[in-house]
Amino acid sequence: MSLVRRPPVATRPATFAGFLRRRRRKTSGSGTSYSVVVLVLYFSPGIGVGVWVGLSGQPPAVPPLTVPAAVAALLAGAALVGLVCSFLGPITAPPEWRAWVLSTPLDRGVLLRRRFAAVLAAAVLPGLVVGALVAGGAGLRGGVAVAGILAGALCTLLAAGVAVLLQVAVGPAAALRIWFILLAGSVALAAGLMVVRPELPSERLTWTVAIVLLIAALVSGVTARYSLARIPIPAVATGAGASASLGLAVYEQSLAPIASVVAGTGGNRRSKTFSRALSGVGQHSLAAVERVRISRDRAAQVRWILLAAAPYAVLVLMAGVSWRGSVLVVVTYLAGVGAVSGLCGTVRKFAQTPVLAEQYGLDRSAAKSTAMQVPYLGAAGWAVLTAPALLIGAPPYMALLVPLAGIALVTFRARLAPYEPTFSMGQEYESDFAPRLFRGPIWLLVSAFLLAILVAGGPM
Repeated sequence: MSLVRRPPVATRPATFAGFLRRRRRKTSGSGTSYSVVVLVLYFSPGIGVGVWVGLSGQPPAVPPLTVPAAVAALLAGAALVGLVCSFLGPITAPPEWRAWVLSTPLDRGVLLRRRFAAVLAAAVLPGLVVGALVAGGAGLRGGVAVAGILAGALCTLLAAGVAVLLQVAVGPAAALRIWFILLAGSVALAAGLMVVRPELPSERLTWTVAIVLLIAALVSGVTARYSLARIPIPAVATGAGASASLGLAVYEQSLAPIASVVAGTGGNRRSKTFSRALSGVGQHSLAAVERVRISRDRAAQVRWILLAAAPYAVLVLMAGVSWRGSVLVVVTYLAGVGAVSGLCGTVRKFAQTPVLAEQYGLDRSAAKSTAMQVPYLGAAGWAVLTAPALLIGAPPYMALLVPLAGIALVTFRARLAPYEPTFSMGQEYESDFAPRLFRGPIWLLVSAFLLAILVAGGPM
């Protein structure tokens, strides 16, 4: 057998995909796929055993989720998976594909077939988890629970196929808005249906619904498969930018990078903002500028309002669950960090550009303190709005501790000076990983974990 790799054949588009996959394995090592497979194999047995134990025991007398709310929760999980798929592409291609393969008259559907299969396989895993959680929360057991788990996987499979169709038909910003509306509507519907408690469905009805979902998933998958050839080349490049924005959002604990991807370019619409007179000099002028900037930042205001409703959704949807308090505190904390950090744009500019304050004749530390006045007010308003949810579903002191922990982390991250990495031959040392991790992400995870443990171990 010859060790020389055969070049691709111009009349067979599939040979180009195989040739490029071999080239990427040779140059990039095991890659992300290997890590994902290892993680799945490592955690799947424990998750499977936990699901088996939970769904084979005695059902609770009063299930935390009603059956109609469980159906709405399945739809919310599918919408969330579709939102993530559309944010990451869902079909993406590396630069060399976009440069000379996808721009040729070859059959693009054949080239992207393997990536489409990977998207469908990745969507099934969270669907199984969502289906198991919903089945356990609704008190389903036996064959009905198995049908519920399969329904969750089929819902997310259907969402992945629809996400590919949206990538063909509309832009990424429009697709994300559609999924977000579906997600918000499903969560609101699930919260409203918590008061309706019909009898548990029969096994025949549950499997009938699963079969209907299977047919719908097959139709969406086949339709999406035949639409791969119509995906625009710029659309397959959005996933790389979205992944980078997601990494930056986690690194800075800010939703602003993700918001820029969701909002899009805005087109050629005329601005409707009007100029406003500023007052004061020095720090007073900076405070006036910051107030005007926040009043015009509608995206930050909308995120702040929507994230303030997240604790109440958890409070309603997880009623009766023993670990609701821990989830409520963690969700409130993460949502507060994301909402308040969106108000820290000016602080970050002063921190990332140390000479900016001096250029305007301002003291650097005083300028950052002045720019933090609006985030402090936003955190105070956040504490007031979310206090009733924390007082109901968590220990009372959490209504004070969660906002304080959130504003402390936001202040620490927003005021950090720019990081200066060390390089060697164009490659970053591994020693840079720990300093970057300690600039915010590790503290976010550790603080959220400690808050959850504090609630789980303390009296309500």
